[in-house]
Amino acid sequence: ATVLSQSENKVVALVPRNCGTGPVSVDVDEELTSNRSVTFTYTYKYTVSTLAGVPGGIGETDGLATAARFNFPKGIVADKLGNVYIADRSNNCIRKIKAGVVSTFAGKKGPTGGFVNSANPLTAEFNFPYGMDINSSGELFVADLFNDAIRKILPSGAVSTIAGKGAVPGDVDGIGINAQFNWPSDVTIFQDSILFVADYLNNKIKRVSANGRTITFAGNKISGNTNGPIASSSFFFPLGISMFDNSSFLIVDNGNVKIRSLNFSSSTTADFAGAGFVGAFNGRSASATFNYPTDVAIRVIGGQKEVFVADQSNNVIRLVDGNGNVSTVVGDGTPGFKNGEGINTRLNKPYGLTFDALDNSILYITDEFNHCIRKVVIE
Repeated sequence: ATVLSQSENKVVALVPRNCGTGPVSVDVDEELTSNRSVTFTYTYKYTVSTLAGVPGGIGETDGLATAARFNFPKGIVADKLGNVYIADRSNNCIRKIKAGVVSTFAGKKGPTGGFVNSANPLTAEFNFPYGMDINSSGELFVADLFNDAIRKILPSGAVSTIAGKGAVPGDVDGIGINAQFNWPSDVTIFQDSILFVADYLNNKIKRVSANGRTITFAGNKISGNTNGPIASSSFFFPLGISMFDNSSFLIVDNGNVKIRSLNFSSSTTADFAGAGFVGAFNGRSASATFNYPTDVAIRVIGGQKEVFVADQSNNVIRLVDGNGNVSTVVGDGTPGFKNGEGINTRLNKPYGLTFDALDNSILYITDEFNHCIRKVVIE
């Protein structure tokens, strides 16, 4: 921080963009150092704009982002080359945004889904693609909901199946096509090659290794809200999943209206945020309430982790800060479409979240019922 001016009880300083909140020590002069410390609170500004799509305009048009059309977009990820990928659910394909232009990256675009692997990306078929993640090699992994399968897309666009039979729902551990899921809704990548899958209707978290071996990692088929050892933990429609750090991930437990955590080191689950009933209350994480959240995105800023939550049925984006406080940062709660700043904007059933891979001050949102991709600049 560069001091611009000072007086008996006030210091005016220029601080770095996105420096975060934390303690500040004050040196009285060059020789005497004060032990006095105050908490500096950095107030963020959230500026919302439209990255791609026509508000309210359902369609499948490629081309300039301002004229492109989507059909209930779901999952979203970004790569290190500046590209953004969207699971365009009801168009049954994966779309790509590059330098202001939208194209179809993989999948036979249209209202009718299917299950086809292909080296030619535009002849491959999906059936309601939902959550996605991307590894350091640029390989996309897609939770293909109605196909009850986990699909893999190479940077070339070639599509294959990692696990699942394809439109054969079940709850079977096994290798490749011998494994069965029941509406897998999201996937996150651990150590660049291991997948964890939110198996929605099975109320489970499943682990898929690089060779396609699928095992039940946590949860059981009967819905519940049990924390503690993962062997006895239970979930209720786990919808989203995202790595939190090298030893844990967060689960959007949609049916329990909570964000849960699962720690590898202790092999336990715990509540991360949410009181477990529907509401829109901000405050401490344990008492805050959500309205059927769908996804989370995590960034490190000022040495602390911040968790952004797509609180879909409240039509807002919530923030769980590093101190465990929940606040609303985007959207006024009324379904609609409005760009601008922070809580003076409007979303309509936001679903997926991801940060730009090169700049964690940029957050992307799939604004599902507006059929648009929104961009939030945090500064």
